[in-house]
Amino acid sequence: MPRTVQKILVRHANDIKTELAHGGAGQRQLIFSNPDIPNSKLEAVTIGKLPAKGVFEPHSHENVDELMVVVSGHAQVTSASQKINVLPGHFVLFPAGIKHKIANTEKTPFVAQFVRFRR
Repeated sequence: MPRTVQKILVRHANDIKTELAHGGAGQRQLIFSNPDIPNSKLEAVTIGKLPAKGVFEPHSHENVDELMVVVSGHAQVTSASQKINVLPGHFVLFPAGIKHKIANTEKTPFVAQFVRFRR
């Protein structure tokens, strides 16, 4: 089925409302979602923000792969079998169904961009 979007979509982060995310310790902005690109495997593009020592509580995304790109700050990503420290410039892929937690390990905010795709 062909896609119906026939134009470039542009949004500025300053124009997008912020909402609580994953337990309420952090925030996110939903930049794009599936309705913006019908018939796409794209589920969402978001900006995630954690305050100093904030945590995105353990969660998973069923049937959705998630890519995180660290923009600023430092965090520890934890799953059942891994603990990984991430810094600006790191790309982290969370396969669908993997329960994970993201904890800001610093006294400054942690900011990352997330892209989620349906399988």
